[in-house]
Amino acid sequence: MAYVKLKDIVKDINGLDKSLELELTNFCNAKCGMCPREELNRPKGYMTLKTLKAILNASAQFQINNISIGGFGEPLLHKDFRLLIKTMRSVLPNAKISLTTNGLLLAPEMQNEIIKAGISEINVSFHSNSKDEYENFMGISYLSVIDNVKSFLKNHPQHENTIRIGIVRTKLNTDKVENIINFWDKIGVKNFTILTAHNRAGKLMDQAIADNQFFQEQRIEIQEKDKSICRTASIILKFVDWQGKTHLCCNDLDSIALLGDLQVDSFETIESNRENIWKKAQKELCRNCNMPSTLLHTELISI
Repeated sequence: MAYVKLKDIVKDINGLDKSLELELTNFCNAKCGMCPREELNRPKGYMTLKTLKAILNASAQFQINNISIGGFGEPLLHKDFRLLIKTMRSVLPNAKISLTTNGLLLAPEMQNEIIKAGISEINVSFHSNSKDEYENFMGISYLSVIDNVKSFLKNHPQHENTIRIGIVRTKLNTDKVENIINFWDKIGVKNFTILTAHNRAGKLMDQAIADNQFFQEQRIEIQEKDKSICRTASIILKFVDWQGKTHLCCNDLDSIALLGDLQVDSFETIESNRENIWKKAQKELCRNCNMPSTLLHTELISI
C-alpha cells in the first residue's frame, strides 16, 4: 500500500483546520441507524470538569476556534452540561461552540440553560418527516422532538438562527431530503446541514445504509494510490473522547489512531505523533472506509 505523507496534505501546523469535535459522553438515548455506537471498544462514561479543563488548556495552545460537541453519545444527558459549556466559553470566548443533539431533551428548561451557557449553534439530527420511519430509524419520539424545536422557536425568536436541522442522507431517505427541508421550513427553521452516510470505517452494522444513490452519483473517481488521502488529517484535534484522548479520526472506534491523551501529553508530544499515527491509520483504519477524500459530502443550506 502506498502511504500519503501528512506533509503532502498540510505543510505546517498553521495549515491545520483549528477545529475540535468533543464528546462529553458516549451514553445515548437514541439508536440511530447510521451510528455504529454499539461497536465501540472503549469504556462508556461522562467527561469530568477536570478533563475538560485539560482539553481546553491544550485547545488554547492549538488555537482552536471551532468546537463541535457530539461524538458517540447525546450531550444533553450530561448532568453538568451547562457548567461544561460555560467553562468552554470562559476559556475560549471567541470560539464557535456548536451542539449536535437528537433533540429529545431539548425541552424549554434545557433551552434556557443552553442559551445562558453560550452555545453558538444547535444542530438537531432529524432524518425523516415520516413518524414511523423516523422512530424506526432513531428509536426516539418523533412528536417530542418536533414539539421541542417548535417551543424553542416560539420562546426564543431572537435565537431562531441558532437552530439548524441536521440530515444524514442514507439509502432510506435519499429521495426525501427535500421533503424534510420543506417540512421544517414551514415550521420556521431556515438553516440545514446535509451529510452523506458512509460506512464509518467499516463499523456500520447495516452497510447498505451508506450505499445510497446520491453517494454513488457524487463519488469522484480517484486512483488507488490516492484513496488514503482524507480531510481528517487536516483537522488539528479531529476528535477528543470523554476521557480526554484525542483520535485522528472520529470513526476510530477501536482506538487505533490515538494521537495522545490531552490530560497528560503535551502539545509537542501530540504533534510529534501525528505523522506516525497517520501512517498507521491508513493501514489499519482507512482501508475499511468507503468515503473517498474528494467527496464533498456536506451541504450547508440557508433558506
